[in-house]
Amino acid sequence: MNLPATEYADIFILEPESQSEIMSALQKLKERYTVVVNLAHLEPLHAQQAADMMAGCSCAIEGTATWLGQRTYMYTPNNVYVNRAS
Repeated sequence: MNLPATEYADIFILEPESQSEIMSALQKLKERYTVVVNLAHLEPLHAQQAADMMAGCSCAIEGTATWLGQRTYMYTPNNVYVNRAS
């Protein structure tokens, strides 16, 4: 069975240790990459601020924000469909 060739889709994964590292994740999302961010290494207030900034950027590009687990989120541009299995 031959499967049709597809384009590669890069995923940017970040585990920031400071809030300043979020800027690279924001830039990647603006460039239409899927971005997975694990905020476990940030203080709770900074983690919330980072999640809010990422969600705002995702909204600005008409993308989605998806909670994956404890302090881990995935942000996708509008050309990526996320289907969570039940």
